[in-house]
Amino acid sequence: MTATRYREHTPPAVLAPFVDCIWTLRSEAAIDAPVRSRVLPDGCVDIILDFGDHPATDRRPLRSYLVGAMTRAVTVDQAGRVDMLAVRFRPGGASAFLRVPLGEVTDHAVDVDALGERWGAPASRIHAADSAEERMALLEQELLLRLRHAEDVDGTAAHVWSRLEQTAGALTVRQMAGEMGFGERRLQRLFHDRVGLSPKEAARVARFRTALAHMRRTPNRPLGRIALDSGYYDQPHFNREFARMAGVAPAAWMRERAASAPAPDPAG
Repeated sequence: MTATRYREHTPPAVLAPFVDCIWTLRSEAAIDAPVRSRVLPDGCVDIILDFGDHPATDRRPLRSYLVGAMTRAVTVDQAGRVDMLAVRFRPGGASAFLRVPLGEVTDHAVDVDALGERWGAPASRIHAADSAEERMALLEQELLLRLRHAEDVDGTAAHVWSRLEQTAGALTVRQMAGEMGFGERRLQRLFHDRVGLSPKEAARVARFRTALAHMRRTPNRPLGRIALDSGYYDQPHFNREFARMAGVAPAAWMRERAASAPAPDPAG
């Protein structure tokens, strides 16, 4: 079976507060039988440029598209030649490069031409590039240009997200708003526009990410212990919330991960 290789590249330092990574996914050759992968919620927003093949379908495949923050996992079938380049924005980071309220694209993939953000032209230039290195350079140049001309670079949402990660999603909406010194309604609007999740959804994703980190680091550890260390009330609570996010129970996800090793997990 033809393997796909997923790699994450560190962005230029000036982009690092906003960009988690620039990633690529490529296959060594065409994939004959579709390969299914599970993309998990991580609070991030991605812009993906797809240079690969697509099997016959009733729908026109998206070639350059924005993937909003996710509240649940999606499964993706890959076939033919796989070749993708993407930027993954940190939670709260995409709003420096996009004016669209991110709550409007939650759990959706949207063609960049439909965003009204003038991403169509740079995406076309990247698609016309002669090499993977030129594609990467053009994408970084576009991000740097947009950051220099950004009118509203507000790190409030990113700061609240970092607090959620530090506490494994244990902060209530009232506590989040109180730490920032403003009301809950303003916090709701902020997260809708700049993260694409409600504060409660963001807390669930942060707790889920904490559990995933434990499961990846110590796969033989009892799930009940991981549940408690990740901020869940007990293992049944963990099982329900994990299945809601991942689409499968924790033990089933662990088996999936073991079966697909050593390839890294894609993330959405």
